[in-house]
Amino acid sequence: MTLREMSLYAGLALAALAAACSSDDDDVINPSPEPEPEPEPEPAADAGEEPAPPPVQEVNCFSAAADRMVVIDQLAFMPAETSMPEGGVVQWMNEDSVDHTVTSGREDQGGEGEAFDSGVLAPGDMYCLEFTGSGQFPYHCEFHPETMNNGMVSVSAGVAGPD
Repeated sequence: MTLREMSLYAGLALAALAAACSSDDDDVINPSPEPEPEPEPEPAADAGEEPAPPPVQEVNCFSAAADRMVVIDQLAFMPAETSMPEGGVVQWMNEDSVDHTVTSGREDQGGEGEAFDSGVLAPGDMYCLEFTGSGQFPYHCEFHPETMNNGMVSVSAGVAGPD
């Protein structure tokens, strides 16, 4: 068989294959892919209106003066509850011999870490937050929720109450 004959047979085989694959039969149904649902549009902000800042912001402990200090020692927050006016800064200092966290929410109630989460605080580490909105801000330690699930920062729009 010559090269020319081989090319001719190869061409005929390809043509037959292409004819077999294409069909004009009406009984073959090719479903159309379902269109992707369009995402719902974000609500438009009013012109010139900026979104409200979060009620809690992490701040540098070395540049912000703390209004309240919470010591972490012997698997406890001391004091466990503190109160202050809006704009106040709380500083947590880990004076314990083990790692801790300061994580918003209650370990058994969900919503953990939505408002704030210190990450790992090794012995000697500090964590500072400025509370720019009023409300109750519960917190706990992720590593020790059975003994450290009782922290609370109460922030008022007016004057701070007693610690």
